[in-house]
Amino acid sequence: RGDPRDALGAGWKAGVHPNDRAKARAAWNAAAATSSVFDAEYRVRRPAGDVRWVHARATGVIDLAGTVTGYVGTLEDTTQRRVAEEQFRTAFESAPIGMALIDRNGAFLQTNAALSDMMGYNSNELQSMQASTLVHPDDLRVIEGHRAGPLGGTNNDRRLVRADGTELWASVRLAPLVGQAGQAAFTLAQILDITERRRTEAELFHLANHDPLTGLLNRRRFEAALEAHVANGRRYGPDGGLLFVDIDHFKSVNDAHGHHTGDDVIAAVANAMRTRLRNTDIIARVGGDEFAVLLPSGDADVVHRVADMLVSILRDDIANVAGKDLGLTASIGLALCDDASLTADEMLIKADLAMYDAKARGRDQWAETPFHDRSTPSQELMAELPRA
Repeated sequence: RGDPRDALGAGWKAGVHPNDRAKARAAWNAAAATSSVFDAEYRVRRPAGDVRWVHARATGVIDLAGTVTGYVGTLEDTTQRRVAEEQFRTAFESAPIGMALIDRNGAFLQTNAALSDMMGYNSNELQSMQASTLVHPDDLRVIEGHRAGPLGGTNNDRRLVRADGTELWASVRLAPLVGQAGQAAFTLAQILDITERRRTEAELFHLANHDPLTGLLNRRRFEAALEAHVANGRRYGPDGGLLFVDIDHFKSVNDAHGHHTGDDVIAAVANAMRTRLRNTDIIARVGGDEFAVLLPSGDADVVHRVADMLVSILRDDIANVAGKDLGLTASIGLALCDDASLTADEMLIKADLAMYDAKARGRDQWAETPFHDRSTPSQELMAELPRA
């Protein structure tokens, strides 16, 4: 066996980039000493002065006496690949969103600084974790149930849990990175914190469906809930009831005490109903001083008892508001959900007519008007009787 240093040759050595010569020589010596294949990647400087990356592989040629007489190998120009890898590494590390490489088993291989800042873990901590560790437990059950892969599928929004236990919403985009065998060797994850966007969307949704003064559902959202309840009644049988609540003499409060006091009265009515009714009951402010309550379950006795209770508590809760002795009461119209043929609009008309009946009888009470009896109260009475 010859001295492997002799095989390097002055020309070969001169071509290797000065900063890589020691690494290339060490790899050559190690291969020669063990009669193994020389396999190394290093830079070379070409005669024109430009630098290229090459991947060198060489195998010793052995004669019959077992002596290495030379080496035969290949030299592949890998400059383009190395430049692409460097560009990817730079983009990965400096990306303003969370980036991670995940292996086939779902473990983090590499993460960037943005992901550490987002999740509150340093890079070493992240790279010792499974990606699924970051997913909120409730969302993780969905992911595992559908075998959606690391962080829950290719493109989705997920709740993640930071190191301090706080939650965030993240938009997760996953892309497989295919290896030489044509199979996905790694997964590239892009993770964008969308917590603020989700919060804004939730606020806009709430504003679109709720009354800003009371926080109760608005008329549009209540009518949709009533439509769903009526449709459910057609399929499974009608149940529950609808109450239409109107504050007596409310206009006089605004005229005598101003709109701020009027707002206080509206808020007091909303709070009284919210705290006394069941969580399953649906309450809405459907007009200036008008409220609606959908009781999704209960027979006539139950609905009547709720109406009695509301008349009583509203009398007590709005008699004195904001330190003013207002002595207000409410009139309630009641419509039982006992006829599957009625539409949501017809239910509202029925409750509205009954409310007018309660006012005609002296206010501070509830009334129930059969839908087929539209003569009570008369159309003339409805035209003459103000809502106050």
